[in-house]
Amino acid sequence: MQSILACIHERSSVRRFLARAVPKEALRILLEAGNAAPSGKNGQPWRYTVIQENKALRDQLADLSAYRHWVRKAPCLIVLWLDHSISYDVTKDTMALGACIQNILLAAQAQGLGCCWLGEILSNQQKINALLDAGPSLVPMAVLTVGYPAAPAARTSRRPVSENLVQSDQIYD
Repeated sequence: MQSILACIHERSSVRRFLARAVPKEALRILLEAGNAAPSGKNGQPWRYTVIQENKALRDQLADLSAYRHWVRKAPCLIVLWLDHSISYDVTKDTMALGACIQNILLAAQAQGLGCCWLGEILSNQQKINALLDAGPSLVPMAVLTVGYPAAPAARTSRRPVSENLVQSDQIYD
């Protein structure tokens, strides 16, 4: 396994996958990493739907994305939901979902898996809920594509941290 800092700095969005199933143990590791995320009042407001073996359902969900052409080729999709029935503060719980997602992305990187975090698909929230027969308290927050990368993904460039500082002691000169 890679160190956490290596995973953070080497992680990138993967959009091309090998036609190879993700082992159930690897998926369990991803979900357990997500579950370890911090959340306000330890509410753990996230829920998961994992779609791997049901290709027809994967394809239907992919068709709700503007990126359907490559989402369809992902061996596994994970839908992350915010469960409003246990939510105490939507803003804080949304941030907790972000932490959950980041944990999953880093756990995937550590296992040699690739992921891409889809946010644009959320414009079809009602269709996602209907397709996956989600209860009224569940709101989709993201869909992750998961699989073995077909090729090394290029890491996008980042601004220097010094350009992102609003105020700070002299950390960067």
